[in-house]
Amino acid sequence: MEEIVSCTLDIMQTVFEYQGVSFQVVDNGCLKMIDIRDAPLIRKPLSLNGAGIIAKAARERRSILVNDTRGSPDFFKGSVDGFSELAVPAVLRGETVAVLCVESLEPIDFIDDDRKLLETLAYHVSFAFDTTTEKETGKTSREHLSLLL
Repeated sequence: MEEIVSCTLDIMQTVFEYQGVSFQVVDNGCLKMIDIRDAPLIRKPLSLNGAGIIAKAARERRSILVNDTRGSPDFFKGSVDGFSELAVPAVLRGETVAVLCVESLEPIDFIDDDRKLLETLAYHVSFAFDTTTEKETGKTSREHLSLLL
């Protein structure tokens, strides 16, 4: 699992070149940040029912693209005080297992192709979670994630 997170963030950082790329997992109704690049790691879990663009993406199981966070009621400052944010859930069997997020210090810094690329990566992340955990441990993704956290 650590390798999936690391490789995913490497890809995100190379492709997007933005100020913050992060990887959160869903565990017991909360989002837990596993790793972030170019910003401080926040250890405090975020409720799926709470505020935030990342929580909304996880809860609604759909990508959320906010081109100017200053006008978004869903945005709150986290590790990066960005002006653009793109959060994409990795969904497995109808449930969000992780959220990939990129943030930029510039407003209107993402295009629809960025969303499509991150959605493709999130699809592969969910597949990798499922395949890796079952092959290596014989446990489901959710069981293995709880051990990782």
